[in-house]
Amino acid sequence: MALAFTLASVSCKRKDAPTPADVKYTGNPMVNFNNYGGYERRDVEIADKWIGFDYEVKLSNTTEPAQSDIKVTIQKDDNPLGEYNTLNGTNFVTVPINAFKIENPVITIPKGSRRATFHFEVNPAKLNLSNSYAFGFSILSVSGGGAVVNINDEETRMMVELGTLNDYDGVYNMYSFFSHPTNAALVGMFPFAPGYYEEMTLVTAGSNSVDMTFDIGTGTFITQMVINSATPAYTYFTGVNPQLVVNPANNAVTVVPTTAAGYASIAFLQDATELSRSKYYPTGIAGVPASAGKKTIVAHFRWNSAGGDRVARDTFVFVRKRP
Repeated sequence: MALAFTLASVSCKRKDAPTPADVKYTGNPMVNFNNYGGYERRDVEIADKWIGFDYEVKLSNTTEPAQSDIKVTIQKDDNPLGEYNTLNGTNFVTVPINAFKIENPVITIPKGSRRATFHFEVNPAKLNLSNSYAFGFSILSVSGGGAVVNINDEETRMMVELGTLNDYDGVYNMYSFFSHPTNAALVGMFPFAPGYYEEMTLVTAGSNSVDMTFDIGTGTFITQMVINSATPAYTYFTGVNPQLVVNPANNAVTVVPTTAAGYASIAFLQDATELSRSKYYPTGIAGVPASAGKKTIVAHFRWNSAGGDRVARDTFVFVRKRP
């Protein structure tokens, strides 16, 4: 039976529906996962640590508890990934063997209970962030109490999409200065009312780097955003695709062309003064009302094209996590 996926947030796990006590069931008790719909997404911090995930199995076609211990064997299973990729046009790959561990693939629904918990762990620091990862698993077999595996694949297979986010990932307000040598109408954020301030999204590119992305109306695009004061409206540069790299040792920020596939970017320059002023502030910039208490990234840089240097002095103040 083909696996049908129901997209559901991790915070929206469906609970067991109450069942009248006088409902009668026939046949062997069936074991399956507890109403996840075959799919969940879990965002995880990119850190060199083991992060645990717990998923319940349960008796599904009876309201009675197990009459004796029921052993449930779980296996890592990549089939849900392949099926999901085929149905959705995605390219999820399996978590590599050195990045996950399963302490006990055999769990027990004890006599007198209806549930047991399967536990696995993932170390995000061992993932290659150029890939999109998911962890697939399924119920291989059950034994004891006359129990059988539910025949519905959607109930007995799971795919957990891993959204890897570093400390700098999120939605930010952008405050900026911009200077263009041949077009004085192109300026930064400060000259305009809040209605012209556009949110920028800094998207994880590596363990300590983020791409500067903006919703251009047809989707997100890695770019440097500015204001055209002659319109006035936002605009952006094709082929100008910055990535911010934070040095965890001293919080210094450098600007490089994005490493995202499909983007060809001009090179970026930072002189000594620009480098000295480019920094990540984990708790914001003291004395600056818009920034105080909020993580802030400052990036001063430039790029050279016809007519001379385009100079950008960007400050990003954290607003919220990405959805």
